[in-house]
Amino acid sequence: MVSLCLFVFFPHKLLLFIVTSIVFFAYAGLVAHYRLAWQVPKNIENTPVVVQGTVHSIPLAEGLRTGFEFRLHKMAGLDSQLHRVNSIVTLNWYGSHPILKVGDTWQLLVKLKRIHGFANPGSFDYAKYLLQKDIAATGYVRSGVQNKLLASHQWSHPIDRLRQTIIEHIKQVLPNSSYLPMITALVVGEKNGLSAQQWQVLQRTGTNHLMVIAGLHIGMISGLAFLLIGFLWRRSERLMLMLATPRASAIAALATAIVYSALAGFSIPTERATVMIAVFMLGIIIKRQLSLGLGLGMALFFVLLLHPLAVLSAGFWLSFAAVSVIFYGLGARVGQVTKWKVWVKLQLIVSIGLIPFTLLWFQNASLVSPIANAIVIPIVGFIVVPLSLLASVVSFISVPFSHLLFHLAVWVLSIAWHILVWFSGHSFGAWQYAVSNNFIMFSVVLGVLVLLAPKGWPARWLGIIFITPLFLIHPTAPKIGTAKFTLLDVGQGLASVVRTQHHVLVYDTGAKWGPNFNMGEAVVVPFLRQMGIGHIDMLMISHGDNDHIGGAASVLSVMPVAKVLTSVSKRFAKGRAQLCLAGMHWQWDEVKFAVLYPTASHLGLDNDSSCLLRVSAGDKHLLLTGDIEKTSEQFLLSKQKVDLAANVIVAPHHGSKTSSTLAFVKAVAPQWVFYPVGYLNRYHFPNQIVRHRYQTVGAQSLATDSAGAISFTLSQNKAIKPIAYRKAHRHFWWQ
Repeated sequence: MVSLCLFVFFPHKLLLFIVTSIVFFAYAGLVAHYRLAWQVPKNIENTPVVVQGTVHSIPLAEGLRTGFEFRLHKMAGLDSQLHRVNSIVTLNWYGSHPILKVGDTWQLLVKLKRIHGFANPGSFDYAKYLLQKDIAATGYVRSGVQNKLLASHQWSHPIDRLRQTIIEHIKQVLPNSSYLPMITALVVGEKNGLSAQQWQVLQRTGTNHLMVIAGLHIGMISGLAFLLIGFLWRRSERLMLMLATPRASAIAALATAIVYSALAGFSIPTERATVMIAVFMLGIIIKRQLSLGLGLGMALFFVLLLHPLAVLSAGFWLSFAAVSVIFYGLGARVGQVTKWKVWVKLQLIVSIGLIPFTLLWFQNASLVSPIANAIVIPIVGFIVVPLSLLASVVSFISVPFSHLLFHLAVWVLSIAWHILVWFSGHSFGAWQYAVSNNFIMFSVVLGVLVLLAPKGWPARWLGIIFITPLFLIHPTAPKIGTAKFTLLDVGQGLASVVRTQHHVLVYDTGAKWGPNFNMGEAVVVPFLRQMGIGHIDMLMISHGDNDHIGGAASVLSVMPVAKVLTSVSKRFAKGRAQLCLAGMHWQWDEVKFAVLYPTASHLGLDNDSSCLLRVSAGDKHLLLTGDIEKTSEQFLLSKQKVDLAANVIVAPHHGSKTSSTLAFVKAVAPQWVFYPVGYLNRYHFPNQIVRHRYQTVGAQSLATDSAGAISFTLSQNKAIKPIAYRKAHRHFWWQ
């Protein structure tokens, strides 16, 4: 990236471009290698182990769970001796526990796992995210006498201790306020407390950046400091003789940026913003005017020097793209126009310029973003943030005055928030779309650049033509008489999609893990959008266990669903769902669907009431079994044994030994068996006995924990060739 900028601004330096490319590629590779060098030993992975280390981040409570980063100093091996380690892991401590302070040294009994995220088209890559943050493992604290505080030093991690103190004070001031997470995010950069509904409002209005301390807030606060110090400095002849006003203003702006970045914990986005500001402010201080290209290139150089793996982050590309688009779009345009027109034009340019990137990474582009940002950014940036920061400082001097300032900030924020809620409530406010290939991305970026070209650029209207692939190119649908099946990787749960040429069926939606995370929103919906699917013809929920029904509400809330079939219709709104009963059948695009189980007399049996669906494309058959167990399998063998034969089966109950009896396995006699299981799941699914049973009938197997999403095409007279997403899309950070 740095070498590319050098080549753009200095095209005659071809050798420089080549050398810097090699050097930075090698540097990034070396850093990645170092971060991946230490792994949790396989022989102690997911087993209780004693560790010693330091609380490395501010512990954040969410319900019964408290999450924090922990820097390992020592870890017990098989010999029970403590061995030296120097890696950061993320831990959760469930239930009641002692007060945790950042910087404290603890001995803990933990279970650790290697970095492992879900692997699906369109979904968030958790493993890549943790690699950027230099996290080596995840785990949780187990209760035990081994858990004890070893040392607590007041001056250990002083900045983070200060941040934790400020968070605790804000919680005392605004204990029950829905705006508490927002104020906390704006002051110290901890945004984990924001609810899923709040993030949805921000996403639909294109204002996610409002709750992230990065370029926007640091730029605005340092800009205010620049203007304020400049105004005051000019009032004193003595000060101006000591130091020129522009240099004093630049020093103040830079100092403000550093302090605000420190309050945010020197997170990567804040460091990136501070470096960019520092480059331009230092240019003023040393009286050397930097061109935009050189300044941006230097900022890019130092950012990647500090964080070479930042290129894996969407935030990295969005921040530099935003700055580039602003200067590109406003360059040679501003002239003699009023400031409010420049502000409106700025929002319009940024919103249009970032559309390709937001569609690529978030499958979403806000159509009301220019207006929403133009109204809300000044309110938040120039009123709410300064008031909140001032209140935080004053809290160490006068608590009552601090309370007054915080409540004033909340009152102003509530006005801005109601505006955003109003904008997000309109169906036309957000455009959901997934960029499905690189050609579309390249064409749209080119189109945006042409549209935003300076005035006088010939034929800017051609930019519209380059953008048309967004509307004309869609992922290829299956042919008539064939079905595309995908078993999604949702950890310990089940979610799958069957697609024919004109219809879509979703079978189960994975689990819900707390109020702000579920597999429907995190995996199922992004996958559907990535495949160009905008509606669901049928949502089938096999039964009422959380790992099958947990994501259903999110899918129904964001995706049009024509029909819902389930064995637990009472779990849905009245009249929304119908019971799935044996004998139901239909045909889509010459692909046949048949419900084999349950009968009316087999409802209310939990796992043994799971909907069993058979999908047939010519001579090829697929069985989706939910969590049926021995009882239902025996019933099926006695009543519908002939219909059980299938080429592919998704293993009943994730491969539990309470399912997949030998007689049932022989009746199905599959060529392939898929196991939807979580990595190192506590149930040890799939059971080895079950694996052996399928092997005895010659079935090949794949499991989602190692394969990721599994997809194949069901078609007459064609061999079934499953594609494992992890194998087809290899990344060095996938272990």
